[in-house]
Amino acid sequence: MQYLRTVGRADRILRRLNSLSIVYTFLTLYITVHIQAKGFQGVVESVIANHFIDLAVVILLERQDSQSFLLPTWGSVKGLFSIYYEGLPLALNVSIEGWSFELQGFLASY
Repeated sequence: MQYLRTVGRADRILRRLNSLSIVYTFLTLYITVHIQAKGFQGVVESVIANHFIDLAVVILLERQDSQSFLLPTWGSVKGLFSIYYEGLPLALNVSIEGWSFELQGFLASY
């Protein structure tokens, strides 16, 4: 039951974050793209700024309700190590395959 209450509190915080995010995403895009006339670089800077603003807003909203997020325990993260041991070689394999196609395309352009 406590878990469901915690999920409900976190959901309320995330809904507030989404409402605020619409406003400051529009503002940061307007400032970087139109006022500063940076074009696509302005979009990238706006996304980076929005991530930092999201972090600050989540921290501020979470401080209002300190029971909204559960801290991880050793039991909850113990099973992740096996996933990393299996997933890391697979991710490396896919990455090498992708970069090999990029290299082939680069070499074929000469």
